[in-house]
Amino acid sequence: MRIETMRMLDVRSWTSVLGSTAQRATNYLEGLDRRGVAPTPSALARLDALDGPTPERGEDAADVLRLLDEVGSPATVASAGGRYFG
Repeated sequence: MRIETMRMLDVRSWTSVLGSTAQRATNYLEGLDRRGVAPTPSALARLDALDGPTPERGEDAADVLRLLDEVGSPATVASAGGRYFG
């Protein structure tokens, strides 16, 4: 495979991941008014899904993003302000 082709595939892959990131961020911000300020105990307990050894090889960026959003987002403090000092 030529280097130009490899770069093109990589750019397309990252374009998809960045688009997903933007959509997830938009969903998070649009949903803030429907969330409690503090995370629920069950959302905090789900953070255990992020615990574990560091993988030997990189994982698919889209899969990592999905996991961080699905597990991590509900366990955050619902704030979009720049002056929150928690």
